[in-house]
Amino acid sequence: MPLILPPTEWDTPDVEATGTIPAQQPPHPPAMKSVNVAKASGIMAAGTIISRILGFVRTALLIALIGSVGANDAFQVANNLPNTIYNLLASSILSAILVPQIVRALHRGNDEEFINRLLTLFTTVLLGLTVVCSVAAPLWVYIYASQMDSRWLHLAIIFAFWSLPQIFFYGLYSLWGQLLNAKGSFGPYMWSPVVNNIVAIAGLGVFTWVLGTQKDWAHDPSVWTAWPITILAGTSTLGIIVQALILLIPLYRSGFKLRIVWGVRGHGLREVSTVAAWAFASLVVSQIAFLFVTNIAGAANGYASKHHEVIATMTAHNTAFQVFMIPQSTIVTSVTTALFTSMSALVATGKIADVHAQFVRTQEGLAVITSFCGAALVSAAVPVMQIVMPSSSRAEVEVFALLLALFGVSTPLFGIWGIAQRLLLAFNDAKTLCFLQIPMCITQVLFVVIPWLTMPPKYWVPAASLGEGLLYGVGSIGALMVLEKRLEAPVTWRVIRVFWQTVLAAVVCGAAGWGVLHLVGPAVPEGVGAALTLLGAFWRIVVTGVVMLVVYLAILKVLHNRGLETLTGPVKARLGRS
Repeated sequence: MPLILPPTEWDTPDVEATGTIPAQQPPHPPAMKSVNVAKASGIMAAGTIISRILGFVRTALLIALIGSVGANDAFQVANNLPNTIYNLLASSILSAILVPQIVRALHRGNDEEFINRLLTLFTTVLLGLTVVCSVAAPLWVYIYASQMDSRWLHLAIIFAFWSLPQIFFYGLYSLWGQLLNAKGSFGPYMWSPVVNNIVAIAGLGVFTWVLGTQKDWAHDPSVWTAWPITILAGTSTLGIIVQALILLIPLYRSGFKLRIVWGVRGHGLREVSTVAAWAFASLVVSQIAFLFVTNIAGAANGYASKHHEVIATMTAHNTAFQVFMIPQSTIVTSVTTALFTSMSALVATGKIADVHAQFVRTQEGLAVITSFCGAALVSAAVPVMQIVMPSSSRAEVEVFALLLALFGVSTPLFGIWGIAQRLLLAFNDAKTLCFLQIPMCITQVLFVVIPWLTMPPKYWVPAASLGEGLLYGVGSIGALMVLEKRLEAPVTWRVIRVFWQTVLAAVVCGAAGWGVLHLVGPAVPEGVGAALTLLGAFWRIVVTGVVMLVVYLAILKVLHNRGLETLTGPVKARLGRS
């Protein structure tokens, strides 16, 4: 959750032409560029879409090669640890201290030395953190997956020794990427993961070429000797390294010179240390919730391995969540990342009325998109998963699709929470975010513990996934109530008013899509081969999507939805000028 505070002098924005309130260029900005929210969001969304497509190719190859339960679960546990630990221990410092200070230094225009002092300090701390966490690899695996089958738990620990050095490069990627964002260069940060996925896919190709597919990589732990572990985990880590280091190229072209400079005393960091402390506390609370999810997924792995049943485990959870994040990362995250610069500056200059207008208008526009995406994920979950895993059995696809549908229900809630969370950070209100995380965490824990105590194992991960989505609704309600006081204007009712329309339209169009899909058959029959499965799933998604979109837009048009008017406003303006 990066915090970016840009220049402090702004012209009156053209709301009608752009659909949002763009940041304007201050009179004398020596080191920063103005932020065109629509353009920056588009650049980031394009990079994210390409990265996600390659990510699906990587996921499909990985499942085809090492299965969906067993070895893949072990790899998923280990490969998720670096990002999880980085988010827990380092990203709060980056969000609450380093990025705001960097942006203020850029605004002053002559403080490159101070920025290098910050980079030197953070990089040194990050390196030490990485070494300590890598040595403690067995501990981290036990914390996050203690209930996993013991054979696969041992493999996960070995994978973790290879994966945990990624912490250092995740930090460099975030730090350099946010520095580029602060300088108005949004593309590299979102496009560098494309290179990561290319490296990882190449690694899977090398694995197949060198080791072949004759061995039972999915179910036999004894075949995982040093060589296959090195190729799989090593190339995965190499991808993260390249993802970070490639940012040095645009950073160099931006004119910024990286140097090692020690010492940050007397530069005003104490004033934001409290914000960092609350941001860290917030992440700790959120990780407690994630801890319950990973352990219940590990317990499901133990049950599935022992009883040889097809149920949702860690791989199913992570794959479904990856698909669920398509609209979030391509739309919500891209918009909020670019928009955050504008909102933060308006807050800094006390233009609260403009902040309110921008926040509400953006929520209205995003509601139109996220509600439809949620309906599409729920209705077309089976063919979508057949695209991701065309070589898998119908039973496996249905298990993965169920999780995707449960995640999809929360897609609109994620959009509300994402923007509200960023605006609270723009107010430097990490304390409120921390307290909001508590009921969110409790929600997640309840959706893990109650099913674990009362339901068969096949429901453990689905219930946890449903809770993982609904917690965004809990957080959104609290955040909107707080922001209504901050903005001194109606917020909650404005958001509810637009969302009841989009959710109603989503339910109706989702039912229409479900009906069409079941008329033609919701899934491609088994045994037709991967190529025909991909083709069959693709045309099912297209036909269903077109029907759903027509119904959805028609309903919103009848309801005179403000969000739809916000999104179509720029198009109408251009057509009117042509």
